[in-house]
Amino acid sequence: MQLQSVVIETDNKGVADYLQQKTTSTISWSTKAILDQAVSFSNAFDYVQFSFCPRICNVSAHMMAAST
Repeated sequence: MQLQSVVIETDNKGVADYLQQKTTSTISWSTKAILDQAVSFSNAFDYVQFSFCPRICNVSAHMMAAST
């Protein structure tokens, strides 16, 4: 797909904080291991932004995900 810049949104504040290298103690060590891999993969892009989006702001996507 040759993407150079990506924005990755999550509705989990702890995950967003961890990916943004902010101090967080709300996620488990096993989740941190997976997120560390995501950060490692992000080095393949010129620009990556990890951001938090409250679930209430993404009602449509939440409804679709819940229906599968």
